Amino acid sequence: MALHSPENPISNREEIGEIIKKARKGKKWSAEFLGKLYGTAIKGKPVSSDAIYQIEKGEIPQDMKRRAVLARLLDIPPAALGLSGLQDEMLISPTKKVNLNGIEKLLMVYWEQGAKDPHKALKDLSGKIELLHRNVLYMTSPQKEYAKKLLCSCHMRVAYICGELGYHNKALDHLSKVVRLAKDEELDDLETIALYRKGEYLFDRRDLKPACQYLGAAYNKALSTPLPPHVIGRIMALYGLAQVRIARTQEGYKQGRKFIDKSEMLVREDQGPLETAALYTLANTRSFYLQMQGKGAIEAPVKNLQNAHQTLEIADELEEEKHPDKKRFNQYVVLNCNLLRSQAFFSQGYYEVATETAKEAVNNMFNMRTFVHLPTMKVLYEKLKESSYGNSEAVAELGVLILFNELVDIF
Repeated sequence: MALHSPENPISNREEIGEIIKKARKGKKWSAEFLGKLYGTAIKGKPVSSDAIYQIEKGEIPQDMKRRAVLARLLDIPPAALGLSGLQDEMLISPTKKVNLNGIEKLLMVYWEQGAKDPHKALKDLSGKIELLHRNVLYMTSPQKEYAKKLLCSCHMRVAYICGELGYHNKALDHLSKVVRLAKDEELDDLETIALYRKGEYLFDRRDLKPACQYLGAAYNKALSTPLPPHVIGRIMALYGLAQVRIARTQEGYKQGRKFIDKSEMLVREDQGPLETAALYTLANTRSFYLQMQGKGAIEAPVKNLQNAHQTLEIADELEEEKHPDKKRFNQYVVLNCNLLRSQAFFSQGYYEVATETAKEAVNNMFNMRTFVHLPTMKVLYEKLKESSYGNSEAVAELGVLILFNELVDIF
């Protein structure tokens, strides 16, 4: 998939491919020449003659804009390529000048400050996605290249906000779109970030097997892609933590911790602006590294691999990372400290303290309107229910808080 996929799949692909082939030959164009025109129109550089032959064999672009470009180049009626006349006009006519700097600043605001009104943010970003979709084909390089990257970043920010709100299907839909978009457009850096973001989302959902697959793919691609060191460090750290979560042996656990430890060398110390910040909206900061270390020490599924004392020490260190001018950041620091401490107290057998700290964490989530870490709290809640403290009123109250946050839009 490239810039957009229609809701209705293409039928009779072979017939459409034959129509394109006949139109090309009718103009006495070689596949190489059509590839030059078509590629330049969609991505600023020619595509191979083999790509044209594949289209003519029935591998029709899902993207309506790409089909519209073929229709225009070959003078084929839009309906013959599965496009209505109205769709063709919408796709071929640019709407208005796109303020790329404005979109970049908007992404930075939502990253650094969060979305005060997440529903408004989703509407706002969806509008920017539609605007970029309509206009990117008519831009010239390097503006076109940057617009495509911003389009990827908008999809990822929408997915992130959807994840915070608990809109899981919508989040995964946007993440899948951006993985395919970046791959189709050969945006290696954004494809790496998209693979990471999808892996991160699945990891937070505790869907660990596919999470490890996506994070591993992101890490491997990062090694051969020009990216800021701190971005590689972030990918490395979470990939390591994912391995810790699935570790059943000392060897597997050590391998995961090794990745986390190595990421410390790639921590971003400078808090100044970055050229790629709006595009990637992630960094391996000191606070993130400490979160990974704290979780790495406590989240192994085998109890004898856990180190609760180390996690509590790291939580204290993490608490010192607050910044006076970063309210949303500070809220996340408090939330993650409570997450770490609740798990550590449980591992030490201090069930009452673990329960109260977990309740604080869930209340943090409600106040921030972020529910990404609810799956972690649900796992802890189930463990508490099975403990000697499981029949207490406090554990029951924790369960109600979790349920309330899961169904917050209903209540």
